[in-house]
Amino acid sequence: MKKLLTFFIITSLILVNISFVMADGAYFPRPGYWIRPGQQNAVIFYEDNTEIMILTSTFQGNAKDLVWIVPTPSKPEITKASEKVFTNIMKLSRARYNSGFDFGYVLTTAKGINEDSGVIVLESKQVDYYEVNIILATNSNDLVKWFNENNYDYPEEYAYVLKSYIDKGWYFTAIKISPESQGAIEVIQDLKEGHPTPIKMTFLSDKIVFPLKISSVEFSLDKGKCSAAKDEPIGATRKDKYGNTWTKVSNSTDEANWRTDTYSYSGTMWGDSLIDQQPCGIHYSYVESRYSSYAPINLYVIAKNKYEADNFYPRYGNWVKKSQIEALGYDEKSNAFITPKDNKYFLTYLSANFQKSQLDEDLILRKSDNNQKVNAGPETWQLFLYGLLIWVILSVIWIFSPIGMLFIMGSLILFLSSNKITKTFGWIMNIISFSITLLIGLILLVTAILNNSLNNYIVISILITCLSILGMMILFIALIKKH
Repeated sequence: MKKLLTFFIITSLILVNISFVMADGAYFPRPGYWIRPGQQNAVIFYEDNTEIMILTSTFQGNAKDLVWIVPTPSKPEITKASEKVFTNIMKLSRARYNSGFDFGYVLTTAKGINEDSGVIVLESKQVDYYEVNIILATNSNDLVKWFNENNYDYPEEYAYVLKSYIDKGWYFTAIKISPESQGAIEVIQDLKEGHPTPIKMTFLSDKIVFPLKISSVEFSLDKGKCSAAKDEPIGATRKDKYGNTWTKVSNSTDEANWRTDTYSYSGTMWGDSLIDQQPCGIHYSYVESRYSSYAPINLYVIAKNKYEADNFYPRYGNWVKKSQIEALGYDEKSNAFITPKDNKYFLTYLSANFQKSQLDEDLILRKSDNNQKVNAGPETWQLFLYGLLIWVILSVIWIFSPIGMLFIMGSLILFLSSNKITKTFGWIMNIISFSITLLIGLILLVTAILNNSLNNYIVISILITCLSILGMMILFIALIKKH
């Protein structure tokens, strides 16, 4: 058992960070557990004042009863999604140089109205291995109290963040691992590897929104005594799983018996430090000066127009078809997660890295001034011109090549000579030239098929050029034979 605990502690040294930001809501692990943030991804579909937001995150950790809080401007419908949605939309946006919910529903479906508090639990449900509560609140202090009484562990000092949403009339979706699912191997593995089940939220909104301000909340662990901590002298070294050597440079214990051991890694120009904070002798945190204060966000926005947002970089933009959107993913009943009404929409891929100081407002996306493509390859008219240019260049090269000259000379002989033997020689020259050209075309076609390159406009242009040359050769041969 001691060996197992030691292995867990050493491994955790490079995996953990106890304070971070999450941009698609806020995550809070229970005291004594850890999570490390990664990329935050969201697919957003917007049509008829209805927003569908499919969320996932790539955090890693052992927070078996992790809590996830997501504010929305209206009451959302929550269902399970699939990671295939993100796999497919990343392929779709790879750079190449039912609508409506009744607001009256709030009053008729309230599950837990407490007249003595400002918190109304509108709906409680199970979504995959999540326990989901949809909440409407009128008082931020009462909401903090409700969160903490129901094991959501929300920091009281961040009640003002909740108030900013309450003042706007927003709703809160509180998600956590259901108690009966916490011991399941699938759940443990998903959280450990950073692949929690994505969720789909559908709600009314007059604008495309993405909750950011809730991500400014920082959680903290309950401080306790470190009786189980092993004391190591200054200068002691440890190795992480990458083989890097960390040297202990200091230690201290504050008034609350929170032990802090600091290790340095001299092999980096960034001056990274490894901070061991042990309230119970079981928790370590890994602080990287380069990444710990940043929240990487990827948004895939599908709407009637191209969209943009402050501090976000447009990495891709192009029109997509209804069938492509539906093919992003299907639920267990084979229904598409997103079912558009029209046949054509614009997909915008936006990315950003936010510092905690920038998470003071929620993100409201706006329409771009134009619907020009971004990193999606040339326009159709440009492809036509490029293809025409390739055709002209390759045709000229073929004409002045030995193969082309052989065909031209053979054709002239057939056209000008009346001698049977001479004409036979001309036919042989034409057949040889035609056969070599046909063989080159077949080799190009097979190579393109084997390399999945038939969707490349340059390859297509080359094949069309080769085909047109063969066609002209057949036409010349037919005219000469008729002559």
